[in-house]
Amino acid sequence: MVDAKQVLKIGGMTCSACVRHVEKAVKTVSGVKEVVVNLATEKAQIEFESSLAGQEQAALEQIIAAIKDAGYTAQDASQVEKVSAPEKIWLPFFVAAPFAAILLIVAMLPMLYPAAMSWALFRNQSVYATLQLILLLPILYVGRGFFTRGFRNLVKRSPNMDSLIAIGSSAALIYSLYSTVLIFIEAEAAKAGTMMRAMAEQTSEHHLYFESAGVIITLILLGKTLEKVAKNRTSDALKKLVDLVPQTARVIKTCKKNGEMEKTLQLEDVQVDDIIEVRGGEKIPVDGILLEGEPEIDESMLTGESVAASKQVGDKVYAATINRYGTFRFKASAVGEDTALANIVKLVESAQNAKLPIANLADKISGVFVPIIIVLALVCASVWYAVSGDIELALTVLVSILVIACPCALGLATPVAIMVSTGKAASKGVLFKGGDSLQVLEKIRTIVFDKTGTLTKGNITLLNAPRPEERAVVDASADELREEAPAVLAALQKLNISTVMLTGDKSSVASKIAEEAGVNEFIAEVFPGDKAKVIEDLKAKGTGTVAFVGDGINDAPALTSADVGIAIGSGTDIAIDAADLVLMRSDLRDVLSAIEISRKTMRNIKQNLFWAFAYNVVGIPIAAGLLYAFGGPLLNPMFAALAMSLSSVSVITNALRLR
Repeated sequence: MVDAKQVLKIGGMTCSACVRHVEKAVKTVSGVKEVVVNLATEKAQIEFESSLAGQEQAALEQIIAAIKDAGYTAQDASQVEKVSAPEKIWLPFFVAAPFAAILLIVAMLPMLYPAAMSWALFRNQSVYATLQLILLLPILYVGRGFFTRGFRNLVKRSPNMDSLIAIGSSAALIYSLYSTVLIFIEAEAAKAGTMMRAMAEQTSEHHLYFESAGVIITLILLGKTLEKVAKNRTSDALKKLVDLVPQTARVIKTCKKNGEMEKTLQLEDVQVDDIIEVRGGEKIPVDGILLEGEPEIDESMLTGESVAASKQVGDKVYAATINRYGTFRFKASAVGEDTALANIVKLVESAQNAKLPIANLADKISGVFVPIIIVLALVCASVWYAVSGDIELALTVLVSILVIACPCALGLATPVAIMVSTGKAASKGVLFKGGDSLQVLEKIRTIVFDKTGTLTKGNITLLNAPRPEERAVVDASADELREEAPAVLAALQKLNISTVMLTGDKSSVASKIAEEAGVNEFIAEVFPGDKAKVIEDLKAKGTGTVAFVGDGINDAPALTSADVGIAIGSGTDIAIDAADLVLMRSDLRDVLSAIEISRKTMRNIKQNLFWAFAYNVVGIPIAAGLLYAFGGPLLNPMFAALAMSLSSVSVITNALRLR
């Protein structure tokens, strides 16, 4: 069965141009409401129109076919292993590297060591050229994906980074093959002593670029491998959460003949209502309700709270949390994808797949980047050939421009930072539900706090049962302010964020709490149904971007109305659907943590985008021969390949600093 939202694992994407092509392909299918493709996670998040209900499977098959037709692969993300084995990731590079090293030595030795020209290998140009071609063949084989994907996308008029590599490497290869043919012709002419011998003597020196093609492919394989390794590290925090779940459960079965029997089941075989026993030091396999025992459970991986939670019969227990000591039994209430931890993972993955507004500029550029680079390379090469008449100079410029122009860094600048920060935040009990909240939170200028249960501990006494549209009469004198509240509010004000307390209490009671807490202002005597209107009024007054912090139970309208809705609570009994940001612990200090995470992430993204743009702004003119025109050096295509590979790795490495 296909849900209204579907996540596909996309294969074959190498740059932001690929992202645009996949999104465009998916949008051609009728019934697709929205699609977001993420280069870092290699996933497409697809939302179907409600009118498509019951026909999602057929639409999904059309989407997969459209993606395949665009030159990529697509599979259900839940069925694909998330991380490739390290040895498989490195295998293509390890195959190519030794051949490239030998090829480079063979090609460069006559220049570095002129005496080598007397060796038989270098005297016989036919053997010399053939040896280089043979050494290149294994490199071409392991790097064949660049050519198949590159030319296929070129034919489909959707060129990507692979297209640039394929054209550049092929140009060097074709020129080298042409030179090799001439070398063999000259050799045969020399043997025959015919008239062609005189022609051969006029063109006896031919340059080969086999080593350029081989080293370019090898260096790009190295860059893509390092990129994959680094991208795997970006989701380490999330993987650690998933890995915390034990793979077996001790299930207690009861039968008339033998009474109670203990049976160890694989996690996927555990069902709702099974009775499960957990002993001291063991992890809880699924969510459930406590039946026997009074354990203390470490729920830090779920809530970020370091103090163990004391549990009583009837309390909830959660998968992957740790029983500190003692033995207890519980009834399974949620298994597999329905556990609290699984839902947290889904939320974080959804945020990681999101596309921030700040990435729009890079997306627009990537849509035309590759075609422009191809045209620019051809124009520059033609100009240099027209000016100098040197075909090798023109070829060098052509290959260097194609190879150094890297849309990968632009495509990775935003998603890798999001992956790192949201995964790290989740491990600390801060859940960003989407990318938008991560960006908007940085701009918050006003934060509205619900009073009861948020700024205070919620210890109030109800004095009357209210009728509809009638305010309840409560005794708020027993309502105690959270210990951390004054310090948190003071810290927010130092960040130039205005604080507002919202409450249904009378002004006299609200004034007392507001003074103790240190809020900038308070709004009292507000009906629960009017909280959202207060938020809208604050936004209309021009107070800047507004966030609302509530306990997540009765605050859904206000959480939805705010620019960023922040639910603070136990992490499970909260209005997750209404909030943009969920703070798993009942600790106001996590509001500060969330703002800090947002600001650091956005700063990191801006750094990544700056260096990605700067790399291309500086690198492409140098590759085009700008320095050479003024007497400087001409960029070697091999150095261009190295620079291109390292640009993407540097962006990911910078994002990893967020960990």
